[in-house]
Amino acid sequence: MLVFDNVVYDYPDGTHALDGLSFAIAAGERVALLGPNGAGKSTLMLHTNGILCPRSGTVHVDGMLVDKAHLVKVREVVGLVFQDPEDQLFMPSVHEDIGFGPLNMGLDPEEVHHRIHAALDAVDLEDIRLKAGAHISFGQKKRIALATVLACENTLLVLDEPTSNLDPRSRRQMIELLDRLDATMLVATHDIDFAWDLCPRSLIINKGRVVADGPTRELLCDEELLYENGLEPPGAVRYGMTRS
Repeated sequence: MLVFDNVVYDYPDGTHALDGLSFAIAAGERVALLGPNGAGKSTLMLHTNGILCPRSGTVHVDGMLVDKAHLVKVREVVGLVFQDPEDQLFMPSVHEDIGFGPLNMGLDPEEVHHRIHAALDAVDLEDIRLKAGAHISFGQKKRIALATVLACENTLLVLDEPTSNLDPRSRRQMIELLDRLDATMLVATHDIDFAWDLCPRSLIINKGRVVADGPTRELLCDEELLYENGLEPPGAVRYGMTRS
């Protein structure tokens, strides 16, 4: 579903963000992307749908090379949800925000209407459909940002910090929502307990390279590995608890 092969990327100011980064994700996997600030997580995510393109190396999505020639089809597969929902919500109402993507895909109005309501139902926010994005809570904004992607029926979801800045109830709602979705997921997060609960596999990156790739619960029990990469063990490890 997603393959990075020896990807190198430098920002215009000379920052070396990705340094020969390679990994592959199969259809149906849920993979956490972990690492310290500045590790390259956001840069990696922006390569998945062609917002950024490598200086060298290749990115493939569902067998397609991510380049200018394939951008439209790649973006039909990849749904990217930004950390700050304000970057994703810009229309006068929630209804219009969710319909923006399907309308730009050229779908007929009846299908767009169906997708809007299906996405709102999935995030359990049908009752705020006509509200302006500025007049809903931050937790609701995070779920509506996800709904804008669900309405496009992308099969690969790339999520940047989906639980950041959420109160405990909103965080639990987000985890339960993502757990219900039938999609391949790559989730960048500093929420180690979220990764422990939701993602069977994790990638740890640092200085633009993959430093560990394996079962989440094995990696997150390796305290030396976590310490070397600016991470802490989840509560289940710190407090000797076992989670199902």
